[in-house]
Amino acid sequence: MLNKEDFGKYLEQMEAIEAAMIKVYSRSVLLAKSQDLKRVFWVS
Repeated sequence: MLNKEDFGKYLEQMEAIEAAMIKVYSRSVLLAKSQDLKRVFWVS
C-alpha cells in the first residue's frame, strides 16, 4: 500500500504522462488534418 506522499508523486507523474500523450495526440491529429488539406488542394 502506498502512503499519501508516494501516491501524490505517482498521481503527478500520471498527470504529466497524460498531458504529454494529449500533446502528442493533438499534434498528430493536426498533422493528419494538414496533410488531408494538402491532398484536397493537390487533387483540386
